Amino acid sequence: MILRVKNFSKSFGSKVLFKDVNLLFHKEDKIALIGKNGTGKSTFIKCISGDEFYEGLVEITKGIKISVMEQEKDFDAQYDTFENYLKNKKQIILDKIKKCEETLSNSALYEDSVSFEKVIGEYELLLARKTEGVEETKIRKILEELNFVEEDYSKPISTLSGGQKIKLRLAECLSKDADFYILDEPTNHLDLRSVAWLENFLHKLDRALLIVSHDRYFLNRIVNKVVEIEDLHFEIYHGNYEEYKVQREEHLLVLEEKFRSVEKERKRLLDSSQEKREWAQFKCNHTLKMFADELERRANALPKITNPNEIKKTFKFNFTEGKTSGKMILSAKDLWKSFDNHKVLNGVNLVVHKGERVVIEGPNGSGKTTLLKILCGLIKPDSGDVQNGINVDIGYFDQELRDLDQNQRVQDFFLNNFPGHKDSALISYAVRFGFPVDKLRDKIKSLSGGEKARLNLVRLMLKNCNVLVLDEPTNNLDLGLIETFEKALRDYPGTIIFVSHDRYFVERVADRKFDLNSENSN
Repeated sequence: MILRVKNFSKSFGSKVLFKDVNLLFHKEDKIALIGKNGTGKSTFIKCISGDEFYEGLVEITKGIKISVMEQEKDFDAQYDTFENYLKNKKQIILDKIKKCEETLSNSALYEDSVSFEKVIGEYELLLARKTEGVEETKIRKILEELNFVEEDYSKPISTLSGGQKIKLRLAECLSKDADFYILDEPTNHLDLRSVAWLENFLHKLDRALLIVSHDRYFLNRIVNKVVEIEDLHFEIYHGNYEEYKVQREEHLLVLEEKFRSVEKERKRLLDSSQEKREWAQFKCNHTLKMFADELERRANALPKITNPNEIKKTFKFNFTEGKTSGKMILSAKDLWKSFDNHKVLNGVNLVVHKGERVVIEGPNGSGKTTLLKILCGLIKPDSGDVQNGINVDIGYFDQELRDLDQNQRVQDFFLNNFPGHKDSALISYAVRFGFPVDKLRDKIKSLSGGEKARLNLVRLMLKNCNVLVLDEPTNNLDLGLIETFEKALRDYPGTIIFVSHDRYFVERVADRKFDLNSENSN
């Protein structure tokens, strides 16, 4: 055993994420942590890393070292260069250790065993993350394997692509000699070559792993156990992702049988109680009333089993065309684009016809996002031309989700996108897409990446465009929602041009591949 979670619970105000969770991590475990958006995957990682308060115990075996790659919001805003990121990250850990030591020096703490166990648990987790220093040569070697070029190493983080930022954080995490690596969405934004390298690296790694990822190929290759956050608890499945899916179906069938059996018995007891209560009232029979009360108590004492249909429930997307386009969707000729004297697109040519599903492929930094934005008219090429066909109406999904008004409230988003609807109808729409009533007054900037992505997909669906241009649309979506989204796109009658690192998604959606790296080298 390297780490144990015991009687673990976590809440934010009245919202309970986990309740009385017990989980063991062993040195041979390579675990995928999965669950719907908002179930607390990243929060759990923060808790067992010593970065978030929790109830219960997280115990780590003495001498175990942990290395964590978290999802960091505003990564480029917080740190101007990667060197400063490394220094600041180490200092944050040291500052937290110092704070724990100051708390432990207070003799009053030892009078409260619960408080003492919490502080000492956090202290031990932070010590497990403390390193003697990061070897820059090791980081550079990993970055080289990830196709991160030398000239990008000292660039301001704000100028790097999403994939390049992920590579920096991955290299920092994997360069450490740890016993337990915790990776939160390590494949997000990565190009396929880099994902393949990471797969091989982790597959050969003789260390414990905890991974949050929506990349199904990746999980199939790496993990030997799947832990799913479900109904405030953790369900454990043995095997990779495909084996998990089979076991989960079996689990839900058993759960459905239990649910029906318990609810049938509950209904029998309550019906009998009601019948006897009515007779007791009619006959003024106190003994019969007591019997009715006993039957009701027995009904209420039956276990509360979650309806499997609620667990299976997911959002439904339906993309339709508002108007019919011509046969030729767009023609891009000899596109060139540079940023700060760095050439991104070098004479790119692309023609897309009606009904095609074109995936744009290429390594990080090759200009995939730039090309999509030029095709949508969001930025202009330095030279070259894009001609749209007849009745072409383009809807764009931004991977950075920057086209959402961050200061807008969720309810205002639905008001603007469903004009003329009554409040009750708007609430129904919001709940349909996973936004309960208590979320409606939240500002979009406070939402998780998955929640923002859902809003963007809702807006895209409502536009009824005949061309969808999607930049990494599956980033931040949970696995169940990705599979629902895939089906909606397969049923969509229009044209799709997209970028994605998700090989399952590409395999199920694309019917044509456009290699931008090859096109740029012409």
